[in-house]
Amino acid sequence: MTRIVYTLVGGQLPTGGHKMIVRHVEALKRMGFDAVAYVPLGESVPRWFEHEAPIQDGGEPRDSDILVIPDDAFGFLKRFAFSKHRKVVFCQNHFRAASGGVGRLTPEESRCYREFIASSKTCATWIANYFPESSIDIIPAFADERRFRPLSKEPVIACTPRKRQLELRNIMFMFSRLHRSSTRWKWAFVESATEEEVAQAFGGAGVFLSLSRLEGLGMTTLEAMLCGCVVAGFTGLGGREYATTANGFWVGEDDCESCAVALKRAVQLVEAGAPALSIMKHAAMKTAADWSYAGFLQELESYWRRFAHP
Repeated sequence: MTRIVYTLVGGQLPTGGHKMIVRHVEALKRMGFDAVAYVPLGESVPRWFEHEAPIQDGGEPRDSDILVIPDDAFGFLKRFAFSKHRKVVFCQNHFRAASGGVGRLTPEESRCYREFIASSKTCATWIANYFPESSIDIIPAFADERRFRPLSKEPVIACTPRKRQLELRNIMFMFSRLHRSSTRWKWAFVESATEEEVAQAFGGAGVFLSLSRLEGLGMTTLEAMLCGCVVAGFTGLGGREYATTANGFWVGEDDCESCAVALKRAVQLVEAGAPALSIMKHAAMKTAADWSYAGFLQELESYWRRFAHP
């Protein structure tokens, strides 16, 4: 059987993209495919979430391998552009792809990559616009219903501040002035956390402040929605794929003042309780359920049954 090799670089950072690469490999292995996550020499194996994916730590890919290369792994994309391997580019964030990955290749190198898989329609549309001669398949990212679920809720606002620390400071100040009972609410800043710690924080929080920025989709926000949080904040552009007035209090990118107002509305909704609260939480959890692990498995297997055995 042809081996499927997903390249994993920069794995020391806790990002959804790295987790998704490993989950692909893990699922393929369970399906009976010969799949492995390849960690080049000098790179780190992710240790912030549990998995059963086989890891090749160092060494070189075999000539017969199918290489799955992240859209932003510029060095790897350049190195293997003219190799005889069958190659697939895995696009999870088109902004990073354009600025630091396939977008930096020479025209000759770029023409060597004709097969793409995308984690969202947003990414797939970008590929179609700027790599129009490519073959594109969508294997959707997922909010993992096996791990993320509502727990006993507390007056807590959870957020992941890494991409918008300046915005967060502005929003916190304005929210404290806008909402009289803001001192009742505690903040949970989820940074450098394990997947289990994230699930615990989101599961117990009443509200999630979405600080998404330049996303291909925005899986963290979907995970919070799956945990029954009322969501307020930014879509990160990629989140427009699922954001509606029914499932959250969404605002325009970088509009911190509107975001503080939206956060106030989310907190007030939780404080007021049913029935409006139940309606929004149901809509948010239904949205997240549309990005399920079960749906991911179906699309993953369908793609690789076709591509690995043409």
